[in-house]
Order: sequence, then C-alpha cells, then structure tokens
Amino acid sequence: MMQLEQRDYSQLFGELEYYRNRCSELEVENKRLREELQSLKATLSAVVAKSIDVKPTVKRKRSKKPGRKKGHVGKSRKRPEHIDARVTIDQTSCSIYVARVPCLQSLQARTAASLQISYLQGPWLEYTVKRRYCSSCKRQVSPPVPGVLPNEVFGLRLMLLIVSLKLLGLSYEKISGHFQLLFNLNITDAAINHAVMKVAEAFDPRYNQLVETTCRKRRTSPEATKQVAYKRQEPLAVGVCGKAWTVVYEVDRSR
Repeated sequence: MMQLEQRDYSQLFGELEYYRNRCSELEVENKRLREELQSLKATLSAVVAKSIDVKPTVKRKRSKKPGRKKGHVGKSRKRPEHIDARVTIDQTSCSIYVARVPCLQSLQARTAASLQISYLQGPWLEYTVKRRYCSSCKRQVSPPVPGVLPNEVFGLRLMLLIVSLKLLGLSYEKISGHFQLLFNLNITDAAINHAVMKVAEAFDPRYNQLVETTCRKRRTSPEATKQVAYKRQEPLAVGVCGKAWTVVYEVDRSR
C-alpha cells in the first residue's frame, strides 16, 4: 500500500512539473502574440487613417467678408490709361446646349483688358464680352476672348513671356522690374506664379504627347543606348507651340 501511494505521488509530481513548464511556454508565446497584435493594430490604424477623407464635405462659411475693410482704401490693379483698340464680342447661340438655341437672354457684359506683346510696345486691347443666359442649360454663356486663356486677365503672349523669363532663371523681383520698365505694368509675385501654373495646365496634354513621341522615336532608333535613354517622370510641363516650329520646356518645381 505504501509503495502504491509513493508511486502515485511521484507521478503527480511529474505531471505537475510538466504542466509548469508548459505554462511558462504558453506565457512566452502569449507575450509574443500580444506584441504582434499591437504592431498590427498600429499598422491597420495608419492604413485606415490614410483612407479616410478628413476634409469636410460641407463648405465652410466665411466669417470674414471679402474686400476692403470699412474706412480703408481698396487696392486693385490699375486699369491702363490708354486703350489702343476696343473690341466687342458677342454670340447668338449657346455653345453648351446640343440644340444650339439661337434665342438667348442678354445679361450684363464684362470688360477684359488684354496686353498683346509686340516687340517693346504692347498695345492694350479692351474686349467687351457680352454675357447671355441660356434657358435650356440654365447657365450663363459668353464667347471666349481671342488670344486669352479662359477666365484670365492677361493675354496668352504676356503669360508666355512670363514663363520664358522664369525659365531663364530670373527672380520675381527682376521679372516685375522688366514689366514695369517695358510696359509700365505692375505685376505681383502671385500673378507670376499664377501665369506659370495656368500655362502649364493648358499645355500639359500637348507636352505629354510630344514627350511620348520623342521617347518612342528614341527607343526605336538604332543609335539609342542605355546611357541616353529617357526616364519617364511627371514634371510640371509647359509647351509653347508656334506656327512653323515647336519648343518644349520643363519647369522645375523648385522655381
């Protein structure tokens, strides 16, 4: 009887030691799994945070009224003192509606002044653009101003001149000084940056087409090597297209 009890105790002690070792192993594995879970939570939170649009969908109301303050003098670009020519632009049909309804209601016209570059003398052309209302489209329609990008104040030639001077590496102060000296035109740094961005946006499709054509010709040419191969990137592109020739520029984003 004593031998049987001693054998049972030894068996129980052996099982207890086994379960103790097993418990320590499970504790180590549990700690490792907790660390992995915390790292996965952090990664998942970052991914979910990137996918969430934090911008408000509702347009925020402006607490400050636009324009000059009460009692302060307003500041705006001065209109040219001398106008070389005045042109009235009007359209009798809607360019948006498919049926092109000929009957449009006349609205108040707007005036746009465009500076056309001609050597060192820049004639000022004043365009009176008549606005009309199309009952089919439920919107205002107006004809485009010749030689001017949509909703722009300066002419395309003037904007291309700004881009050319910026491509030459001139600073904002030097470009403003040149325009003040040559055309008696006060142009700000924001207007220079706006002109470069708008010209880049207008000519970007044409520039991409020219780049694709050039890269294709270069790849199919037998003289093409790995040293002179093109690297496809997405620079801020400006294409200046003339009548009998085409010049392509790349504007560095650091400028």
